[in-house]
Amino acid sequence: MSEKPLPPAETNESPEVTPTTKPSTVPAPPGEAPKLIPLTVLSNRPTVVDCPYCHARTATRIELIVGPQATCWSCICCIFFGPLGALIPCILPSCKDCAHYCGSCGRPLAVVKRRGNM
Repeated sequence: MSEKPLPPAETNESPEVTPTTKPSTVPAPPGEAPKLIPLTVLSNRPTVVDCPYCHARTATRIELIVGPQATCWSCICCIFFGPLGALIPCILPSCKDCAHYCGSCGRPLAVVKRRGNM
């Protein structure tokens, strides 16, 4: 049998923020089967997942970020309401995208966009 080479040492590069389809299990109440939650169906709330990087079962940490849709709405509001109106989409949480990070290792897991895509 030939040995496979070891993977290269971890670099300081930041990981890509691409969702993985690996399902994660959520602890179920006694007597029920655990519910599978793939990273592709995350919502705008913290969710318990199995991290694909550190393999720890942990709740995600969320961070609201201004995404492309909020930027577009900001431009439209600037046209109709002036420069102060452009701040409205950047302030409202309902206009921002939701970035999920592992609660254990802190690596980015996915970004849930407000238009429903990830």
